[in-house]
Amino acid sequence: MHLAIYFAFILLVGLTGGGSRPDILSLLLLRPLAALFLIYIVWRISADELKAVRFPLLFIGSLMVIALLQLVPLPPVIWSSLPGREGVAQLDELFGMQDVWRPLSLEPSRTWNAFFSMFVPLVAVGFVGLLWNRERRWILPPILAMGVLSMVVGYLQALGADSLYFYRVTHGHHPVGLFANKNHQAVLLNWLLLTVCYMITRIDLRDRRASLRLASGLALVFLIYPLLFVTGSRAGLLLCAPVSVVCAVMLWQAPALNRAWQGSSRRVRLAITGLGGSVLAALAMVFGYLAITERQTALTRLFESDPADELRWIYLPKIFEMMRDYWLEGIGFGAFESVFYGYENVENLSTSYLNQAHFEPLQYVIETGLAGLLLLVAALVWVVRRLLRLWHAGDGKARILAVYLCGALGVWLIAGLVDYPTRTPLGQLVFAILTGFLAVSSIDLERHRKIG
Repeated sequence: MHLAIYFAFILLVGLTGGGSRPDILSLLLLRPLAALFLIYIVWRISADELKAVRFPLLFIGSLMVIALLQLVPLPPVIWSSLPGREGVAQLDELFGMQDVWRPLSLEPSRTWNAFFSMFVPLVAVGFVGLLWNRERRWILPPILAMGVLSMVVGYLQALGADSLYFYRVTHGHHPVGLFANKNHQAVLLNWLLLTVCYMITRIDLRDRRASLRLASGLALVFLIYPLLFVTGSRAGLLLCAPVSVVCAVMLWQAPALNRAWQGSSRRVRLAITGLGGSVLAALAMVFGYLAITERQTALTRLFESDPADELRWIYLPKIFEMMRDYWLEGIGFGAFESVFYGYENVENLSTSYLNQAHFEPLQYVIETGLAGLLLLVAALVWVVRRLLRLWHAGDGKARILAVYLCGALGVWLIAGLVDYPTRTPLGQLVFAILTGFLAVSSIDLERHRKIG
């Protein structure tokens, strides 16, 4: 029962949560249903299961509390003394509205939107806790399948299936998969590459289907790389280099792959040969199609200028200026776009605009202030300590898991230095599940030590 509902939730987020814009209509379906899933989790989860994912839940809950506090109306004397309110205070005085109470958030509707968006990661972590003692081996496969679905949709889009673009505002003519943004699809593909390689390390040699699983895993790896090239994301392509190193480290210790390399399994060689031929044929069709169209690839874009990308660096000093002005109290979750208009230079105005800072740590501090910064530092310390605990466990499987989680979480965090992948519900889902998986894996390790 839990697994079926967990699968349904992941499918729901995958099909409706690929964009971060607050005006996406599918969010009107996702948010209320996420609240219903949350009610189910609260009804079924036990105290021990809740404790296993305590820190991720507390972190998300604390962010939701900050958002609500940012919406509490403040007395005029306090509100007008905060940075960035001088112009409104002068207008209040001019029109005789000095007694109006206003919230700390400079864009309350966006802050409400951010508050409701946190239901998705909250439910995701809750499901990890709910499955921890029962079907923990099924925590990762559903989001892996969702990643594969996004990859398949991306290939179909690359072949010209324009009807498969799910969002009105999107990177058309790029294989964005289930997302609206090509950069977010590239981050997902990098994470998918890591996850497939990790699942290969988990193949049980005693399983009669071990050969088929190994061949299927390697075929997926061969399929992911070309799509990264045609997605059109320079950041995703550059991120692929360190991801490949982490994948190589994990595959080097994969028992099933080592057995195949030693030539002890004829079925593996035959399966890999057959699937490899099929993959090469499919890739030949994709690249043949791209060769006769004008669709850009990430490789060709590495050496081309992009006005939208250049805006990020042009406005970076202004973003630092915003952080200097609002680091203490913040401007409110989701208020960055509206407040940034007041910092734009006239000479840089164009048809392109900056809807997000494309530098998540800075935008996070600008929107949440000192309270959010302290929470972020605590979360990073927690992640590092948990990863080190897994690494120093001395067990080979625990170390491979530590390498995988470090790479998987790192992919989303590093991508946040130039973009905002975890502001989409789908990105939040994957990152939250990975964080919950890290939490329960540490609990499993502690249990193992006590038994030993």
